[in-house]
Amino acid sequence: MTYSELKKRFREQERSGSGEHLTAILLFTEDSFAEKTSILSRAYLISSNNKAFRPRMLGYSIYGSCLDGTDAGVRLDLYMAEEKGGDAGWKVQDAYILEHMRGAAQIPSCTETDQGDGTVAFFIGEITIRARKQLEGTTIRLEAVCGDQVSCGEWVDLDDDQVVAYCILLERFLNHKGRCYGLQQGTLLRLPGQGGAEAAPPAGDCRDPGGAHGLPQNLPGRGHTAPGRLRRD
Repeated sequence: MTYSELKKRFREQERSGSGEHLTAILLFTEDSFAEKTSILSRAYLISSNNKAFRPRMLGYSIYGSCLDGTDAGVRLDLYMAEEKGGDAGWKVQDAYILEHMRGAAQIPSCTETDQGDGTVAFFIGEITIRARKQLEGTTIRLEAVCGDQVSCGEWVDLDDDQVVAYCILLERFLNHKGRCYGLQQGTLLRLPGQGGAEAAPPAGDCRDPGGAHGLPQNLPGRGHTAPGRLRRD
């Protein structure tokens, strides 16, 4: 979708008073940067929980973080051509809401299979996401490796930013037991040997602990393992 469409949906969500925020990825054009070339270096994660989208705010700002992890907590509205960046500002090539991505509603029922090479495959309907799964304290982290989906009867590769986007949704579900997917009770998962479950964030809080403006502190960066053949059992 266009940035103007995304902005409209973000503002509608915040005006709804539901207390639940949406997250999205803004992919900027290559010519917006002098050096950035990869998709992940041009893709920024933002939340509707920013002053630019919330009603009755005294200030106006949009903070986001680059998916490759090199540019965190950036004041994007100062750089974007459609905001305050002017004609020479960063131009949005594409924008999409993570919670509205294909298969996002199926994540609570996805299956997970260890691939025997240090990676895990998540099967979400007709979408497959492969990642490295690690534990940081009591928090599960996924390092995106690759992904594909069925399109017109054939499996096609997902773009790097889409793979990271699915990993963000998967992390959110794994760590909060589906609270962001409408479940009433949630706990923060602990792996075997880590003791009991820790209380989940308050209802409506879909952010990772310590995240600013609805953004997780650590994004699922892209790994480099060759896909190989996936195991489903």
